[in-house]
Amino acid sequence: MLIVALLVTLFAGTIGIPVNQVGGLHDQAFVDRINAKQTTWTAEFFERFATPEARQEVLGVSGVTEVPAEFSLDDFDIADDEIPEFFDARQKWPECKSIGHIHDQSTCGSCWAVSSAAAMSDRICIASNGTSKVYISADDLMECSNYCPAGCKGCNPWNAMRTWKQFGLVTGGDHNSKIGCKPYPLPTHNKPMLPGCVRKCRNGYETPYEDDKHYALKQYDVRGNKKWQKDIMTNGPGVVMFTAEGDFFHYKKGVYSHGTGHSPANHAVKILGWGVEDGIPYWLCANSWSSHWGDHGFFKIRRGNNDCGIERNNLIIGLPKIVRK
Repeated sequence: MLIVALLVTLFAGTIGIPVNQVGGLHDQAFVDRINAKQTTWTAEFFERFATPEARQEVLGVSGVTEVPAEFSLDDFDIADDEIPEFFDARQKWPECKSIGHIHDQSTCGSCWAVSSAAAMSDRICIASNGTSKVYISADDLMECSNYCPAGCKGCNPWNAMRTWKQFGLVTGGDHNSKIGCKPYPLPTHNKPMLPGCVRKCRNGYETPYEDDKHYALKQYDVRGNKKWQKDIMTNGPGVVMFTAEGDFFHYKKGVYSHGTGHSPANHAVKILGWGVEDGIPYWLCANSWSSHWGDHGFFKIRRGNNDCGIERNNLIIGLPKIVRK
């Protein structure tokens, strides 16, 4: 109860945002205007997000909260000058293939669940030295979290981490993958039809639901760019939130920095590294709009100037509980 009482709402979230506030129709002319103005990145028309309705449907961060100070991690045994100029978690932990896997959240405001489950999967592999390679089920988060009952209508990464620690989460791969207990239930770009909380694994999966659960030792946030870097290079990818502006939906390559189009809605993604490109520092992130979007599903966003509000928020994550066999 104390935790709940301390949570302070920072943003209104995406629920109930009028469609006309997410921008008008996007077409090739809109993308041409973006490219005429930009010098650090390139846009490409992505038909999936031509309409404001389609863009609104995938922005699922709501009820974002300020994390109490006792849940913040800031003690790292790394000096600032030991932070490398370039870091990519895929290269540091090549045995953990989940780090480079791109998911597709479908037509559903589940970015908070998909990005959180992806980061959990990565950290389980890293903490186990590659002996536990699982995909945590975003479906289990969307359907059965006591803190996030709205599913496709939005929630936030902090409540995803609380669920991981307090109730545990089962495994589950992509839609139709037959990987894990509860694979992702929604086909690509389909209207969401979640069945509600089902505490049962799919047919043919031998491990019982409760026995398939994975837990976190703790959930926490990290505040400040250098501390983000220290945590990621020590423990693995985390989750960040930012405002997905209109031009972001058509990112193709380069270091993104907002220039055209407006959106008041927040998005959650996995952050796995950083670097510098043509003199521009960036964060390296994995999106959840399929590998056809962006740079094979990944994107770079300018680092150090709070572009799209990414650095006013905190890195959200947890440490996995590893059961040694």
